[in-house]
Amino acid sequence: MLGRTIGGDDDLQFHSLAMSPEPVLLIANPIAGGGRGRRAAEALVAALRSRGVPLVREETTHRGHARELAAAARSTVVAIGGDGTVHEVVDGLPIRAGRLGPLAVLPCGSGDDWAKSLRLGRDPVAVAAAIARGTIREIDIGEATFSSPDGPHRRRFANAAGLGLDAEVAAEAAKPHRIRGRLLYFLATLRVLRRLQPFRATIRCDAQAPRTAELTFLSTCNGQFVGGGLHLVPDGRCDDGRLDAVELAAVPRRTILWLFARLACGRHRDDPRVRFDRVARLQIDTDRPVLASLDGEVLPAPVSSIAYSILPERLSLLVP
Repeated sequence: MLGRTIGGDDDLQFHSLAMSPEPVLLIANPIAGGGRGRRAAEALVAALRSRGVPLVREETTHRGHARELAAAARSTVVAIGGDGTVHEVVDGLPIRAGRLGPLAVLPCGSGDDWAKSLRLGRDPVAVAAAIARGTIREIDIGEATFSSPDGPHRRRFANAAGLGLDAEVAAEAAKPHRIRGRLLYFLATLRVLRRLQPFRATIRCDAQAPRTAELTFLSTCNGQFVGGGLHLVPDGRCDDGRLDAVELAAVPRRTILWLFARLACGRHRDDPRVRFDRVARLQIDTDRPVLASLDGEVLPAPVSSIAYSILPERLSLLVP
């Protein structure tokens, strides 16, 4: 790394990174965004070859495949797909010299919430230029620690971790549907509300004393957007060394819809039933197993104890 600060309107830090002699690894989800993934990969391959950038292209064929491919990567990785593809790639990236990456992202999913937070565009030519130029931004990555029937686990997440309602909605939205984006998540929310039950949680933020609360959901965010474009944490940052925990207290089902309308308009910050905490570490213990998700990907089994923190290693993200 050359350490050249480029600066910007948001006081973000960017640096130049020397290109690796190894070919760039493209990990593409061909069915992301209803088939946009394959088309985006083909366009990016053409743009990189026009710049003389050596590459290897791989297409994912099953759940967890992107994680496996990323774990074996020896150079720059490009994730082509939605939040689920980015999640698997980030979770699988090896640590080198105290960092993850370099990683570039070409978003083409139905939600692309993390890409929205980072203002990453869908132009393959711009992504190819960023890879060739080697300009990076250092990004925080979250880590979830939890136990399941097969033992303890540590999983990374790029954008957000959900517990309760938002994880239930993610599970419903993951079912086969013809619609996408915010409408999909809205309809999934309506379905989930018919069966939703609040849960009681003991919550510890950093070194503070634990407290208890009856919750509808608890979302722990590294980015700003969740649920296909809902601006849950308008002032959230991916590079401040903190996570934003957003709690919704247990409320009647009809009130949840009203609150979501306020959320869609960005008017939820002043609602007394919504609590915000900016933390480095968060521990949650629940009175019963609760469904959990990472970047919209639902964990295989409900959890009754889970901790979220910032990974010590930062991600080197290639940006336009």
